[in-house]
Amino acid sequence: MPSLPGRPRPDGTIVLTHKLIDGALEMAKHWPGPTRVVVEPWDQESDNLDNVAVAPDGPGCQVRVAAYDGPGLLAALADASAVVASVSYRQNHIAELCRRQGIACVYVSEYSLRTRFDIVRSETRNPVLWARRYLWEVGQERRQRSAITAAAGVQSNGTPTHDAYRAISARPHLFFDTRSRANDLIARDVLQARLTAMQSGDAPLRLAFSGRFLPWKGVQFLPPLAVALRAAKVPFTLDLCGDGTLTPGLRRDIERLGIGDQVRLRGTLDFVRELTPWMQREVDLLVCPHIQGDPSSTFSEAFAAGVPIAGFASESLAGMLRHADAGWTVPMASVSALAQLIQRLSRNRQLLVTAAHKARAFAAHHTFESTVQRRVEHIRSCVTAMQLQHSTSV
Repeated sequence: MPSLPGRPRPDGTIVLTHKLIDGALEMAKHWPGPTRVVVEPWDQESDNLDNVAVAPDGPGCQVRVAAYDGPGLLAALADASAVVASVSYRQNHIAELCRRQGIACVYVSEYSLRTRFDIVRSETRNPVLWARRYLWEVGQERRQRSAITAAAGVQSNGTPTHDAYRAISARPHLFFDTRSRANDLIARDVLQARLTAMQSGDAPLRLAFSGRFLPWKGVQFLPPLAVALRAAKVPFTLDLCGDGTLTPGLRRDIERLGIGDQVRLRGTLDFVRELTPWMQREVDLLVCPHIQGDPSSTFSEAFAAGVPIAGFASESLAGMLRHADAGWTVPMASVSALAQLIQRLSRNRQLLVTAAHKARAFAAHHTFESTVQRRVEHIRSCVTAMQLQHSTSV
């Protein structure tokens, strides 16, 4: 039960994200029974970059549309052994509903309270509205914690919510979201060729950003960063991959600041056919100026390409680097500190070489397939524990 709704179309298909369907199909490979995706209906397109239309009874898994607070939900959950719910204000009641039906409820969490506060700050200028949304989030956090405590388990995408919820969950599980499969890992000879080229002569440091062009992704900090790097005489190029509401402003800033010869808007690249091979061969460092703790799969996907990360010290990136040690952080929203860090890395590129190898090693242990398999094993353990608890109580 994802938090992202689906848009039913007149032809009977349902618009979801490619990433969601890929995850469901991979889960279905490891789950000993049928798999069903249940989404709430929506009459708009999402701002995700990988929307696809799927048939409700396609191969691998079913897709059903049902309001999470409506009478049709019980029918959509009929005969389920486990429900993988989302930590969301629309799903705080799912743990109790599942308990009454004898179903193991496992929540998936992504956004910590601090991250949600950061998103509010990035979206809201009115102080009254800001305070009102803060209070709403605090109340929501209480309800979420109650639901997680009542559930059979929780799976945390990234360290922020794992740190927040592991003490209150019967069965916590930490994972790092990714789309990179084992065959997407950069080949060692390709990695070595890129690192050798990076260390030769006065080659410019090839920087990149990948993601949605939205305020909380921090993409608005990248034109000023480019100006600071140019002033510091750092040889570099900066490619911005993606799209979003900030695209027009980015285009204007690049032209106004006269940095178009080094900063390029590449648009949205297909992950498998375009983005992955390009990052493997043409990117030395991923720049992640996120101003909130979004557990972005971009981190893991960069590591699979052998690309280390430099970014603001969001709780998600800082937490991931505690496990991967394949990047660097600077204080939040400090463009000058980020420029100084990149200048230091440009002057000592052996640091980037070491981090690139660590990035690949981390990604090899956290591929898409192995991550989903471990998550399914965790769900199965929650079902077993619930069944044992039920038999003992009877």
